[in-house]
Formats: sequence, C-alpha cells, structure tokens
Amino acid sequence: RLRVAEREQSSIEERSRLLREMHDGLGGKLMTTLRALEHGAVGNQAAAELVRDCIDELRLTVDAYDQTDGDLAGLLANLRYRLGDRLRAAGLEVAWRVSDTPPVPVLKDNGRELMRIIQEALNNILKHANATQVIFETAREIDHIRVSLVDNGQGFIASSAGAAAKGQGLSDMRLRAEKLGGRLIVESDAAGTAMHLWLPAGSNK
Repeated sequence: RLRVAEREQSSIEERSRLLREMHDGLGGKLMTTLRALEHGAVGNQAAAELVRDCIDELRLTVDAYDQTDGDLAGLLANLRYRLGDRLRAAGLEVAWRVSDTPPVPVLKDNGRELMRIIQEALNNILKHANATQVIFETAREIDHIRVSLVDNGQGFIASSAGAAAKGQGLSDMRLRAEKLGGRLIVESDAAGTAMHLWLPAGSNK
C-alpha cells in the first residue's frame, strides 16, 4: 500500500508540474497571441509567427517531459530539431559542438527548466543581437557539465537601456539555473554574447 501511495503521489506531482508549465509557458503565449489578434495589432505573417511560437512551446514542453533519463545531449538535440527552421529563417547559422556527457541527474525531473533557459537566451539573440551565428557547446569540467550558447552579435553593455530591457529575462534564467543546482554567467561585449551554464554532473558509470 505504501508503494502504491508513493507512485500515486509521484504521478500527482508530475501532473501538477506539467499543468504549471502549460499555464505559465503555453498559456501566456496563447493569451498574448489572442490579444494581438483581437486588437488587430498584427498582420497575417506576424500572426502566423505567434502561432508557430505557441506550437514550438507545446512541442518543447512535451519533449522535456518525455525525456526523463537526464540525457543532456538528447534534450538539446530535441530543441535544435524543434527550433532549427526558426533559427535558419532568422539567418542564423548554428554550430553544433555538443558532445556526449554523463547523465545529469537534476534534468531527470527538471528538463523543462533547462529548455526555458535556452529559449530565453535564443529569444534575446533573435530579438536584439543581429547575430549571424550561434554556437551550442557542452563540455565536462570536473564535477560539472558546462552548457554554452555563444553568438557573434552586437552584444550589450550592462548599463545600457538594452541591457535593462533584458534584465528580467536574465534574472529568470539565473533563478532557473539555481533551481537546477547550477550557476549561470552571461558575458557580453561588442563581439557578441556568451551564456555559460554549469550543472552538477552525474557519475561516469
């Protein structure tokens, strides 16, 4: 009876996490799209892009919950597949330097947090950077796995208005990194912006 109760509790918690993600992620995007359409604030092309963004959000959420083995490369590969067309349409060349790494235990139940961090970084690149290339890279560093996202855009200065506009997004990214037991650093200059995320590594076994 105890084992059954534990499985039921785990199932309830999983459903609650999924519902929160759907509400906060997809729900928010759908409301933004609905308001824009109701007020005639967007044309057909922009409306199609908003709907496409909602579809990507739904697919990435499902992908993250489907993958529960802590496979970092698998999670990133799903993201690359889902967002590849959008990145190419924006004129971004993607350099893929993702190597095999040990399973990352914190991603087994929290893969969506990583996806959110990467999505926010990519949104910043697409909206503000005027970049032509973005590099995805992973590496094992002693007891951590480093995930890096580097672009060759115009960068931003910490005291600028542009940086202030990104402030909330960066703050959310850091909070999500902390939830994963990790650490996030964003470096930016005239040559581009680099996001580095360190996650606690699992065993090599």
